[in-house]
Amino acid sequence: MIHPHQFFSPTLQTLLKKETDLWLAKCAAKEKITKGEEVEDPSIYELSDHDLKLKEMLLSQGFLTWTKTDFREFVKANAQFGRKSIEDIAHSVGTKTVEETRSYSQVFWSRLKELPEWEKIENSITKGEAKLEQNRTRILSLEAKVETTNEPWFKMFQSQSKSFWTPEEDNFLLCTTYQKGFGNWDAIKTAIEQDPVWSFDFFLITRSPGDLERRCLQLLKIIEKEHTEAGTDLLSYAKNRPKPPSRICDPTGEELMEVETKKRSNEPSADEPKAKKIKSA
Repeated sequence: MIHPHQFFSPTLQTLLKKETDLWLAKCAAKEKITKGEEVEDPSIYELSDHDLKLKEMLLSQGFLTWTKTDFREFVKANAQFGRKSIEDIAHSVGTKTVEETRSYSQVFWSRLKELPEWEKIENSITKGEAKLEQNRTRILSLEAKVETTNEPWFKMFQSQSKSFWTPEEDNFLLCTTYQKGFGNWDAIKTAIEQDPVWSFDFFLITRSPGDLERRCLQLLKIIEKEHTEAGTDLLSYAKNRPKPPSRICDPTGEELMEVETKKRSNEPSADEPKAKKIKSA
């Protein structure tokens, strides 16, 4: 049995239906023979040599090995990574090589409207790609903010907001998100738990990955608004950005965390005579 997502030729569908009808007629003829009735020549119940060769050729042109599970994973991965990220899509499907996935993708997008519920499939992928683009903008906003702020661990946010979060916690969250990557909330939570500065900050160390994501998104909205008001061209910044400062992107991450921990613990900034106390609850 073939399926719409395997993108076989409509001619093959016709041949297979013809073959099925012939097989049913042959079964009926056999039943007549057992009853002693006369039947026509049995050869009329088989596909002709021409049809058999055509069937084999058309079977080789589709995607017979693509199962429904492969198709579902393919659509899901398109929404998750974007239609052009073939390597990521292939990895997500798991059963197909990059080249097999690329060949399938080309046919998928050229014949999408042949699929049942193709509009639903297209909308799910489009929504996923829109979310990806939104995240790219957020990441660019974060990178521009961190890379253009002097002492970002301390000075991106310096005043208390109307929330339970302190400026110190917000700065640490954003800088760690910059280091670990937007979306890697488990790794960010681990970084918080392993940093001795926050050992007694019950509020911060008990935040779930979902809490960290929500707070980061709130802060990024503020940052995006700042960029908009300042007329910052994020795409231009991305193309012409300087090398990220070592205070953020030091390749020896553990050493960086150690240095920054000492700074946060012992060294007040130039415009603050005393280091701010970190809340313990």
